[in-house]
Amino acid sequence: MRNNTAEQFLKPALKNILEVYLKIMGEVDNEELVSSLEEIIAVYRDDVGPYAVQIAEQLVIQYKRLIAVDVEEDDGESALAAVGVVTALRRIIDAVAKDKAILKGL
Repeated sequence: MRNNTAEQFLKPALKNILEVYLKIMGEVDNEELVSSLEEIIAVYRDDVGPYAVQIAEQLVIQYKRLIAVDVEEDDGESALAAVGVVTALRRIIDAVAKDKAILKGL
């Protein structure tokens, strides 16, 4: 993701990438998926504003699902993913903090 050519190539498809990514996250509990989303948000920090509310809503749903997992049946992956979700939410808020209109939707 830290390649300028790749960043510019993917930028026009950011909305579709985020939609697909959030769908996958809804189906699979995995800390690496959340970490990758954090990286996408960091790279496209100036471009995620229009999608911030949708991403935040999906992350909250994901977080609620992750914390409801039975601890005895889980290997800790869900707890790590839940922490990652909180971090991703923080990154979204940081990314759009300059735009108060977007924050009102959160």
